[in-house]
Amino acid sequence: MKEFKCPKCGCKRFWRRRVVELMVDFGQEGAIEGHPMLEGPEKAYTIPHFVCAECGSSVPMAMSKEMETEVI
Repeated sequence: MKEFKCPKCGCKRFWRRRVVELMVDFGQEGAIEGHPMLEGPEKAYTIPHFVCAECGSSVPMAMSKEMETEVI
């Protein structure tokens, strides 16, 4: 197994980020009067993005892609 360290602090623990998107239309009212229209369903997907668990800095994209292949 390859070993990864945070480029900033050297920590070996990371958060793997997952993105969830939901379209919100402030130009129209939704099902509840006075609230914006929510256009669903939500789109959930994972991008190769990791954040250091210790200092919170983002891992560079090239390193994130390597880490993603190790995880999957």
